Amino acid sequence: MRQIIRWSLTVAPYDADVWHLADNLTFLEAILAAQREQFPYLVQRRMLYSEAGAILHDSGSALVRVPGVPLRPPISHPWQVTCLRCDGAAQFTTRRDAEWWRDIHEFENERDGHIVRVLLQTDKSTVDMADVIVLDLDREM
Repeated sequence: MRQIIRWSLTVAPYDADVWHLADNLTFLEAILAAQREQFPYLVQRRMLYSEAGAILHDSGSALVRVPGVPLRPPISHPWQVTCLRCDGAAQFTTRRDAEWWRDIHEFENERDGHIVRVLLQTDKSTVDMADVIVLDLDREM
């Protein structure tokens, strides 16, 4: 039998985004890695495998608060729009509303050439949605 302790990083206890860190690190190594990457929480998962590779026991996840890493306030309006030509900007809770604001602003200021960026604010970074490629995985080839 073989025991694996898997460590992962997350920014909040309610967050669905969990980044796998490494297997079989010591507790101190996992804490130091989380502090270096500025993740306030570690997720520990202990699994016991048989010689054939089947999982015999999975303890589930244990959440550990990392000392020295400040907690971030929850993001209430993750979708942001910013005009590159004027000071026009707004924040929204849904992508649909952000894109709606962008379309109206660009249409109303079409002669002046206004361009609006839609941004997604996450706990770790801001993503410009113009740089995101959407793949249709259900398409028949």
